[in-house]
Amino acid sequence: MKTMKFKPFDIQDVRLLDGPFKAAHEVNIAYMFRLNPERLLATFRENAGIPTPAGIKAYAGWESPDCDLRGHTTGHYLTALSLLFATDNNLEAQQRLNYMIKELEQCQDKFSNGYLSAFPEKVFDVIETSGEGWAPHYTIHKLLQGMLDANIYAGNKTALTCAVKMGDWLSNRCDKLERAEWQKLFDKIETGGICESLANLFLMTGDKKYLKTAEFFVQYSKYYPALKGIDQLDNPITGNYHHCNTTIPQFIGLFRLYQATGNSDYLQATKFFWHQVALHRSYASGGTGFHEHWNYGPDSLSHELDYQAQETCCSYNMLKLSKDLFCEEANPVYADHYERVLYNHILASQHPENGRMIYMLSLRPGHWKMFGNEDDAFWCCQGTGIENHNRYGEAIYFKGEDELLVNLFIASKVSWKEKNVEITQQTNFPAGNISILKISGHPGNFDLRIRVPYWAKDGILVKVNGLTLETGAGASFISIKRNWKNNDEVELDIPLSTHLEFLPDDASKFAILYGPLVMAAELGKSGMPSIYTNNNYYNPPPDSFLSKDTMPEVDIVTSKTDWIVETEKPLHFMIADKQKEFMIKPLYSIYDQKYHVYWQLKRDNP
Repeated sequence: MKTMKFKPFDIQDVRLLDGPFKAAHEVNIAYMFRLNPERLLATFRENAGIPTPAGIKAYAGWESPDCDLRGHTTGHYLTALSLLFATDNNLEAQQRLNYMIKELEQCQDKFSNGYLSAFPEKVFDVIETSGEGWAPHYTIHKLLQGMLDANIYAGNKTALTCAVKMGDWLSNRCDKLERAEWQKLFDKIETGGICESLANLFLMTGDKKYLKTAEFFVQYSKYYPALKGIDQLDNPITGNYHHCNTTIPQFIGLFRLYQATGNSDYLQATKFFWHQVALHRSYASGGTGFHEHWNYGPDSLSHELDYQAQETCCSYNMLKLSKDLFCEEANPVYADHYERVLYNHILASQHPENGRMIYMLSLRPGHWKMFGNEDDAFWCCQGTGIENHNRYGEAIYFKGEDELLVNLFIASKVSWKEKNVEITQQTNFPAGNISILKISGHPGNFDLRIRVPYWAKDGILVKVNGLTLETGAGASFISIKRNWKNNDEVELDIPLSTHLEFLPDDASKFAILYGPLVMAAELGKSGMPSIYTNNNYYNPPPDSFLSKDTMPEVDIVTSKTDWIVETEKPLHFMIADKQKEFMIKPLYSIYDQKYHVYWQLKRDNP
């Protein structure tokens, strides 16, 4: 079993303090508790032949009784409740979680083979022979991982028992399939992260049959090209082959197989894949794909600056993979991408007042965010969404045997139990550029390391107990080794500045960033319809739901950014273009009006 260089802190050892991430987390809690567990359980009970309580009706949208994907939200909900209990010791979350697992166990007991789902098992008979059907393995993954997370984060033993039965059921099915024939079907179907959850089940139980089944879900037509350094992610072998949000979880599964087996080929393929997606197929915000797919080759983004760009689930999964690879190699490129995606897509995906989530983060000029209804949408991105805002503590800090790494500048507190140390990070970043680390407890000797982001061109200024620390220029990490004492204080001055990022295939189009933040122009509400929708918005929407704006042309000199003028209000800037003035602010803070992200240089600009 492979040991990582860095380990993330257990999420229960990190607490968010006041700031944009804690605010998003708290809004998410309210959203989660408006969901009715009985309605999420309704289709499971129906499938198991168990009566539904009087007056209870299943949700609509992707959770309706006639939707092939029904049950996926329940799996995400188990994970989200488990994370909430771990992060906040939230007892209502624990009560809901334990109740739902007890009820799901009763549904599972109605099947003699360990099957548990909201749809009949015959769905698998069809997809295993024809490749036809909407993602039953994807949905089983959500439920299986939800059970595992309930055990990991909330200590629910019944959940692990249910997970083992599910693993036995799926292993028995796969043992009856011929691998060569299965590989032919792989290019047609959407298996999602089932490989990951099966590898996780092996790592938790040590039972090698789950490892064998996890490897059964390695898709050769994606794995072997990546292993050889070949990018064919946009290859339309079938309509589903180049599907982003089934492919990213598959490579998370490959990384988990690397952890389970030590086979470096799995790691090599995963690293190449990450590199191609994060550095060659991602927008300035860090999101990837259009209409859930990669339709063009690497570094070809200009064709897809439209309303179906960057599915939120893809960013959820890229965060998971980036964190895994950072733990393995401590390469700052993974951490930089994580920060980019966290601020500009994940934080931007939530309505800050009611907690509703978006599906796609539109890049269409003058468009707006569309948030899912609470009763009749239930997209995949609403499922990952309720997890996203409970995961903010996952990657702020990392630890080694004698080192603690501050990775993100987020107001928070971490307890390093092995060292009897508590570190409190006080900051209003990114609205301000100062972060203060207060060390308490019985610390002793260790190496406090600070990540220097790619956008901090002049480095980070560091003071320890008021004394300036000399740091090497150009370093990706600042290392402070000393015998730490109670009440020691480290002040970080992290200078933010504006910079431009041009599209790789069209140097006349660019996004504006301030530090890690994508800045967008706020354009008001004129001509904007309701920002709430069900699944109809993506099927596709009527023309009345689409912005008619064009990308704004600006007459500026790109070698300077003095035309981006800071205002008195934090994180608000004015673009002093010769034609028109624009107010810009972080994309994550715009939710109820139209916006621009990308800009066009004036065409007669030399």
